[in-house]
Amino acid sequence: MARELFDTLPALKYQYECVGVSAVVSTTENGETIPLRKTIAFRKIISNMRVIGNDQLNIYFDANGICEFKIDFVEYEQIGEMDLVPFDEAAKRVKTPDVFVLYDDNDTITGAAKRLKVEKVKMLLINQSGEGCTILQPIYNFIGTAENEIGSAEFHSRIIAIPDKYTYDASYTEG
Repeated sequence: MARELFDTLPALKYQYECVGVSAVVSTTENGETIPLRKTIAFRKIISNMRVIGNDQLNIYFDANGICEFKIDFVEYEQIGEMDLVPFDEAAKRVKTPDVFVLYDDNDTITGAAKRLKVEKVKMLLINQSGEGCTILQPIYNFIGTAENEIGSAEFHSRIIAIPDKYTYDASYTEG
């Protein structure tokens, strides 16, 4: 239903990808969990890469159907291109990423992972508009399973794909 509604919106000139249910609000009655509201998330696609961050579109459903529609839209202008960190170099940093997210809703893994098994890699663009700029930063998103003797969970290891020569030098001070 969300996809059919989305496809009828004529004002959207970009391609979007449905990433699924991003949130569920629920209550418990008589020991049974009852969903009250669900969010179906869509993300913009630019140059075959998903944009994550503040540029997003969400459709909210409750028991009566669609209850809210929210779009945070950022317009981008291509002003140049940069080299990317080679894939092999990024792959070496899976254990020391710029961002590491563990998806473990049931606390099936605690402590350090003994093994990271990468199952797929995607290039993503991170939207930096929260600070008032409209820069898209490319990242490698390594997705897989983190395991230890207690259990396992899905992980995302995100590596910035811009070489260090283009990034801010924290050791620089004005003299």
